[in-house]
Amino acid sequence: MDSVPVVSFILLRGRCRDCKQTLNWRDPWVEVLTGLLFAASVLVWGVSWQTLCAVLFASSLLALALIDWDSALLPDLITQPLVWSGLMVSAWRVSHVPLEQSLAGAVLGYLFLWLLNGTFKLITGKEGMGHGDFKLTAALGAWLGVAALMPVLVIATFSGAAFGVFQKIRRGQSDPGYFPFGPFLALAGVLVLFGSSYSRFMQ
Repeated sequence: MDSVPVVSFILLRGRCRDCKQTLNWRDPWVEVLTGLLFAASVLVWGVSWQTLCAVLFASSLLALALIDWDSALLPDLITQPLVWSGLMVSAWRVSHVPLEQSLAGAVLGYLFLWLLNGTFKLITGKEGMGHGDFKLTAALGAWLGVAALMPVLVIATFSGAAFGVFQKIRRGQSDPGYFPFGPFLALAGVLVLFGSSYSRFMQ
């Protein structure tokens, strides 16, 4: 029972059975959120290969968001397979996104942020974002298609800006401080995946 998601946390009252150390309260919330992603995928696509692909995609985005938030890193171990799997899903016609649009989404997603960061660095002399953000955007383009890049970037940018304003108000500083962009890209990817315009992107 100790390995059952959420239930084990409740039964153990948030403490390790052996050492009695307090467990991370974020863990059950992550388990609940993962379960909701699974349930939403089944509701949209039923029991199908499309659901399996959507679950893997959304779960990978959740993992990347948490890793980036904690460490400011988006590991290649997840981002690169996510790019290739998006292209393969299109090539195998599991997705309704044609392969050429998936490929264009991956290439343009990477290049757009690469050029944006290069311009920012040229003007300010500082890096605006990490290369992991380029690869994550390429993965989103590969899975959702080139047409989805604009809504993804708009949602990520506005949600990130809103968080920055919140941080500025909370801290009472002119500079809200650094925070990773990856979680907002991941959030945008999930919203576009399940959004009304793309809720049937896998047929």
